[in-house]
Amino acid sequence: MLSHLKIKSLGVIEEANIEFQSGFNVITGETGTGKTMLLTALGLALGSRSDVELIRQNDDRLAVAVTFDSTSAAVQISDEMDIQADDEIILGRSITKDGKSKAVINGSPATATQLQTIGSSLLTIHAQNSSTSIRRLSSQRDRLDEFGKEEIFQIKQQLAESYQDVKSSLDQLAEFSSKSKNWQTRLGELEELVNKAKSLAIAPSELLEIEEELKKLNSVDQLATPINQVVRTFEDGLIGTQTLRSLASLEDADSEVLELVSILENFKVQQEEVLDRFKNYANTLAFDPNRLEFLQERKAEIKRTLRRFDCEDVVHFLKMAEEARFELEQVMNHDEVLQKVQQDLDRNFRRYNELAEQLHQRRSSAAQRLSTLVTEEIRKLSMPKANFQVSVQLVDINSPSEVRVEGLDEIDFLFAATPATQLIAISKGASGGELSRILLSLELVIASPDSELVYIFDEVDSGVGGATAIEVGRRLAQLGKTNQVIVVTHLAQVAAFANAHFYIKKDELSRAQVDQLPPEERVIELARMLGGMASSTSARAHAKELMELAQSAS
Repeated sequence: MLSHLKIKSLGVIEEANIEFQSGFNVITGETGTGKTMLLTALGLALGSRSDVELIRQNDDRLAVAVTFDSTSAAVQISDEMDIQADDEIILGRSITKDGKSKAVINGSPATATQLQTIGSSLLTIHAQNSSTSIRRLSSQRDRLDEFGKEEIFQIKQQLAESYQDVKSSLDQLAEFSSKSKNWQTRLGELEELVNKAKSLAIAPSELLEIEEELKKLNSVDQLATPINQVVRTFEDGLIGTQTLRSLASLEDADSEVLELVSILENFKVQQEEVLDRFKNYANTLAFDPNRLEFLQERKAEIKRTLRRFDCEDVVHFLKMAEEARFELEQVMNHDEVLQKVQQDLDRNFRRYNELAEQLHQRRSSAAQRLSTLVTEEIRKLSMPKANFQVSVQLVDINSPSEVRVEGLDEIDFLFAATPATQLIAISKGASGGELSRILLSLELVIASPDSELVYIFDEVDSGVGGATAIEVGRRLAQLGKTNQVIVVTHLAQVAAFANAHFYIKKDELSRAQVDQLPPEERVIELARMLGGMASSTSARAHAKELMELAQSAS
């Protein structure tokens, strides 16, 4: 549930604090008072594109904050974003004159994309252009899939994975074909690299080890003198065993001597260990001209090899050699590799077609149910003979390159106002009023009480009036029994059905103000909406009659 909307310096709204109610909320007001600014504020809080032109004149910054009751889906998304979500989810957005935009979720810095992600799990907005978007075939497909819920969602996920498998196989085949054209010219180079790596038999760290050993061999004379001097010094200064025994015999004269003897014994052990290490190192300092020559030649050969194959170092060379071995294996087994790649592609393509057929069957089944339910709803909106039908046609494809991630169905919403009228695509034949009724009917049918979504409608009732408008109000009130509904409307027949009525007006300084109307003021506003004469006795009587009708119908 959307519980609170706070706005500061947005368009004509200097400041507004709105506490929405559960059920059916309606927003009304005269043209130009800022009704659409409320939806703009919601859009900004849900991550829509920022625009400095929205900032109220003479102000430097606008800010909006929207508070929702937490839902299971929103909490899960918040956890994935590593954002703490308690009983409430608060989405905030601010924009400054210099174009800087700041977003927060429950006080934590966020991105516009994160606002969109979590916002889409909380609220859905159907603005005045919704009837235009529903003309698009992709939008119609999305609505059908939304109606099909988990039954369609699961198979769509599998199909998307299969689609990626087909694309991956196509990429492998293209890469293999591209390489195969150059293999004849590369064959000699590949063989040379592989053979050289085999004969050289170099370890990744060998060059570094050779260079270290060469430094040592070239410095034998320089190292030997000080090392031997250390050895002689240690040998001359070793603590004798007899000395230790003599000291130990003095233990009875002073107990502290025993502690000193222990220290000397440990010191003597360390001296001997150090001496042994220096002696061992000194034994390795013998100059070996044959070893020196071997190492120099080995280093030169490695360096020549690295230059020949344009390698940065030994690790790079070994990596190139491994890749060359793999490519050479493909060259030598060209037909077998090509056959395997093609078999993988054929298998993935068959799997894709099987899943596309399963998705088609599920969509077709959902389309029949959706057609029946939407037709029933449209007929309740003063079109008793209307007919709505969802057409689902499976497209045949012959090549893996023709696969589509959304499946192979061509989906079209068809409509006929009367039995005498031929069913035609709503993208071609439905009027604005008919589209509004179709859209509302779709929402009523698709809306799920388990979704926890808040539904926002911006003049979805455009193009209708009279008895039809009353039915629109009745149907929105019905939706409000399971979901929170917020509607911007200019029709009194719709507003009369609301549980909570918010009125936007401008003061003498052209500042918009939003108030929730008590019952007696609702009558005045409905009277204004009915005929523009809020003080008219007959208009007020009509308004009261509408409210009584709405109350009895709910």
